[in-house]
Amino acid sequence: MKNHVLISACSLLLIAACQQSRQIPAGPWDDTIKGVTFTKEIPRSKIGRDSGKYDLFYRSNHFYVSSLGLDSLEGGYNSFQLRVWLGPDLAIIKNVVIISNVKQQWQARVITYKDSNSYDYNDPKYVTISKKEIITDKRNVTPSSGWAAFIKEMLVLQVLNLPNGNDIAGYGCGIDGTASIFETATANNYRYYYYYDPGDHAARFWQAKNVLEFAGLLEKEFGFSYTK
Repeated sequence: MKNHVLISACSLLLIAACQQSRQIPAGPWDDTIKGVTFTKEIPRSKIGRDSGKYDLFYRSNHFYVSSLGLDSLEGGYNSFQLRVWLGPDLAIIKNVVIISNVKQQWQARVITYKDSNSYDYNDPKYVTISKKEIITDKRNVTPSSGWAAFIKEMLVLQVLNLPNGNDIAGYGCGIDGTASIFETATANNYRYYYYYDPGDHAARFWQAKNVLEFAGLLEKEFGFSYTK
């Protein structure tokens, strides 16, 4: 009798999981096409001595990835992964939210880390001096409203399709402010883009407003707080 109850319970869970999977709309996680040339989209500086080089935010973030022991996404990801880096440049406590789709299964990871050092991003030894101290590393986190509702809201906010903020005419950029940084990867594409001080630009640019709302959505759904 107990075995029958257990089998029935497992069946119900399987049905519920399938139903939720069907409720999630199509997105880049469905776009893996074999034989397509892999592409990278990484912003480059347009002015000053760094003109033509990869953007400063990208160069600094490149070392954050290795310092936290994360795999680089620049070679792509088997299905789909989104990383959102949150926190002012000068903040000591920062967060990165990692959302992945693996074999049609969604999972999230929230890392809160301490960054109390200062660096020269052009120094080749940067990677050896930029170790970060992980405070918490929450894995297999589920959004409070469920995956289907969260994914739908993410698509409504269009954060996966936004241009790089610095490429929008009239959108100012700087350093030592708050940047919401995005990395997305599929088997066919890697993108890196960011929005500098989205709170200061939200009134003029709907893209910044959506980025700000998405950061708030991540806080609410995954139960953490980031320095504004």
